Amino acid sequence: MAQDYSANVLQSTNEASTRYHLDAKQKTQMLIIEARRERNLAEIEFLKDTDYTLYLKKRKAVRENTVGSINRMLNKEQRAILDQEKIAYRIETSDLIKQYQSEGKSKSEISLLLLERG
Repeated sequence: MAQDYSANVLQSTNEASTRYHLDAKQKTQMLIIEARRERNLAEIEFLKDTDYTLYLKKRKAVRENTVGSINRMLNKEQRAILDQEKIAYRIETSDLIKQYQSEGKSKSEISLLLLERG
């Protein structure tokens, strides 16, 4: 079954397995989630050259949906790890906003830079 997945999907699944201490059933679920993420990103790739802002918004939606799917399959202890990662992401985002503001960037520039971040 693993041979049906790309190297990126397998690597992402292995990293998540290590990070969250996934059991066998969860690893299978993670393979499906990561394969879906990869497929969804491939489906919007054409927008990168035609409508970059829309591409970034859709990429952000893929990331958020992936995190939501991961969250639903984790148990309480594993979810605590994901929650810490979400907190760190929000703090990094806040720090970036402050940095961009101190550099004199406009709100629209900041929004674009945050979308590029993912």
